[in-house]
Amino acid sequence: MSSFARGRPEPRVYGVPKKSLRAPALAVNAVGHQRTRPGSCIETTVVETLTGVQRDALRARGYVVLPGLVPRERHEAALRAINASLGRGLPPEDVPRMRAQSFCPELQNAGVILDLFRETPASAVASSLVGKEGLERVTTAQIALSFPSDSNAGARPHPHLDGMYTPDNGVPAGSVLSFTMLAGIVLSDAEQPDAGNLVVWPGSHRVLERYFRAQGPKSLLSGMPDVDLGSPEPVRARAGDVVLCHYQLAHAAGPNTSAHVRYAVYFRLKRKGHDRSKWESLTDVWREWPGISAP
Repeated sequence: MSSFARGRPEPRVYGVPKKSLRAPALAVNAVGHQRTRPGSCIETTVVETLTGVQRDALRARGYVVLPGLVPRERHEAALRAINASLGRGLPPEDVPRMRAQSFCPELQNAGVILDLFRETPASAVASSLVGKEGLERVTTAQIALSFPSDSNAGARPHPHLDGMYTPDNGVPAGSVLSFTMLAGIVLSDAEQPDAGNLVVWPGSHRVLERYFRAQGPKSLLSGMPDVDLGSPEPVRARAGDVVLCHYQLAHAAGPNTSAHVRYAVYFRLKRKGHDRSKWESLTDVWREWPGISAP
């Protein structure tokens, strides 16, 4: 008997072509399954969790890129809404605050933006990593734009963790607003460095875990730890890709010397109950990630 017959609606199905050049990175494990897209003879892969290879990469490096997870019609609708907002004007005096918080603030709670996560496989994949407790409901997003500029050519990005006070980001002084996972929805291609890419320090989540075990997690209130995080690298991705990062992965906004604006939308995801154990999570990076078992 179908779920519809039992009084529940049939689940929506999303996917990428099984034969797509980008599909191999999306091959699912036992909880994934295959369907035929309605109105098409193309077999698609429904993505519900990470593969073993992707899980290992996330565990070791602190982030993973999931190619083509957001359907084209969804990320193009979001891009259209953002560009329409920009076309209404961007007050120069608001740019520093928008860069630190969000561009197009009137869209942060709009369905066309929130559904990039809520109504795509990104939601199921992220939920599969945090266990039965699940994620808190997603109600807002950050619209992150990187405009071309020659002034930051060759600039060295400075690593940070989100949720730490700066004058423009809206975080209260003397607090840390941490979360479990960062989910980035890529809306424009950034396949070369210096294209406004997200820059990450692979493995820095474990470096910082060791630091907080030694110095205490509340040492973060004193600022970003001054420790060797290794070498940074730009995240290379295409429109429709999803980037999942551990909260404790050090990252930064990279320079944009390209000819194009870089568009992305970020969701800061909390496992239910995170705020009650946020300090303990800094010293046990997989505490809230039962879908990722530490080696």
